[in-house]
Amino acid sequence: MIQSFLCITILLLFNALTAGAADERLIIHVEDYHTVDMGQFYTDQYNQYPDFDKHFIRLSYIRHREDVSSFQERQREILLELIEKYDLESLYQARLVIGNTQDFDKTVSSRKSIRQRFPEIESTPQNRSRRDLSVAWSIGNSGQFLVEQIIKEVHPVEDAKLFADANPMKSGQFRIDEQAYEARENFIIEQMLKSDDQVMILICGRGNDFSDNIPQGVELKRIEIPVKE
Repeated sequence: MIQSFLCITILLLFNALTAGAADERLIIHVEDYHTVDMGQFYTDQYNQYPDFDKHFIRLSYIRHREDVSSFQERQREILLELIEKYDLESLYQARLVIGNTQDFDKTVSSRKSIRQRFPEIESTPQNRSRRDLSVAWSIGNSGQFLVEQIIKEVHPVEDAKLFADANPMKSGQFRIDEQAYEARENFIIEQMLKSDDQVMILICGRGNDFSDNIPQGVELKRIEIPVKE
């Protein structure tokens, strides 16, 4: 089921991409879905559903983590197809702040070392499943691709202040600030277009819409990934 979904998604996308102008730059927004920590999840759920007890919210959080793990696996397959098709050596990662990638870099380096010393760590389905959830928690598929040496670089695209301002949970309750979202999205696109890359893959949340942030001469395609099959 998942494999057929991925084949159809990639086929439809590639047909659409080949119809564009050959000299037009292309940004492909691949949807992302990541875990939140238990405290933030509890606060959000309690604010929305004050009658829910802690046990129910805890079970909801377990399902949330499982959903993210499944989503990341589907996203991985799509990203691999795109990297191969366009012969890409790098990806652009939202939620990664320019000038503040130390934790990300340290985790990638640590996992590279572990992978080299213990290659059998991903040799069983059980270990791969643990990796999927771990990836969703920390470095995402882009970081995992660095670990596996599938790509050479992950570009951060976030400004620290704009990223913090656009956080929908900054007040303790889930509220979207449209102006802050727009400022963040504008910065991300401007940052990506500073590169010389003809084709760029942006891994960014499902709640972001860049259709009104794209200048002339640049085409935007979005790959939607359902949370569940």
